[in-house]
Amino acid sequence: ITIDEEGSIESINPAAERIFGFGQSEIVGCNINVLMPEPYHSRHDHFMNDYLSTGRKKIIGIGREVEGRRRDGTTFPMHLAVSELSVGGRRMFAGIVRVITGYREAEEAVRESERKLSTLISNLPGVAYRIRNDELWTLDFVSEGCLPIVGYSSSELLAGTPTIELVHPEDRQQIREETEAGLSQRRQIEIVYRLRLRSGEYRWVWDRIRGVYSDDGEVLGIEGFLTDITEQRKEREKYVQAERLAAIGQMLSTVAHESRNALQRIQAAADMLSLELTEESDARKDLAKIERATRDLYRLLEEIRCYSAPIHLETKDCGLDHVWRQAWSSLETVHRGRDARLDENIRETNLT
Repeated sequence: ITIDEEGSIESINPAAERIFGFGQSEIVGCNINVLMPEPYHSRHDHFMNDYLSTGRKKIIGIGREVEGRRRDGTTFPMHLAVSELSVGGRRMFAGIVRVITGYREAEEAVRESERKLSTLISNLPGVAYRIRNDELWTLDFVSEGCLPIVGYSSSELLAGTPTIELVHPEDRQQIREETEAGLSQRRQIEIVYRLRLRSGEYRWVWDRIRGVYSDDGEVLGIEGFLTDITEQRKEREKYVQAERLAAIGQMLSTVAHESRNALQRIQAAADMLSLELTEESDARKDLAKIERATRDLYRLLEEIRCYSAPIHLETKDCGLDHVWRQAWSSLETVHRGRDARLDENIRETNLT
């Protein structure tokens, strides 16, 4: 669209006609503000006069996202780039409009999916993190679940001690070797090791690690999810832990399912948008970022799904009298020589 110093439209190409719903014959000569909703409609002439008198640029040569107004009064988001030019000694302005409705919807879907994922991660009984593939395993992200496990907040860990120094010295070499082997084979790694708390105490953690790769196969980072298994190692309470993980798994499966639906909507919006963009369009780069973010979210959801898979326990009938007799026999060294005995008053009760 081209306009003169007064803001009057001098020309409009067919694409702009389709976007705004006006034909060239009915729009040429009108003030450009007819294509703007409030408050831009009322303020445009003031902005134009201010630029002509002061030379201060607010949009010329910069470009930004604004709202456009169609002939039927509906509005839509668009990107506007304005340049100044001289034609036959006349001062003119040319504007290039790009509709970004699909892009906005895709952005909003990404934000909503990220919000859901952030809520999910913050409520997980563990720590989700991303580190660089360097010597110190520098942290790029860590969830707030780190506070109850290691005694540090996420902000403290991101700004403080290198990650590798929190690992027990005896475990570092094993972790490096297993991680490097897993990264080279592009497979998930599961490692159990000791992690140092703020108090100096070491706790056992179970870590599930996977690499993040570029299209060329370069390792861009390492993502993982770790949980504290100290009590499990001490007490061997596998049955209690299994029930807890099963409950968490049911919750995670539900949330992961909803998140996948949101990601599918993102992908659909991105696919539709790609049909509207030319190969030379600058928006292609933005669209590629959306698609990469979608793939990253899919990968993280898959990690969560794998972690939350339920553990099935086998149940069978047994006699309670056999259980307590076995327990009494196990305590023989304790009660031998003491005034202690096992009294059974079960009569004809069915103890199975």
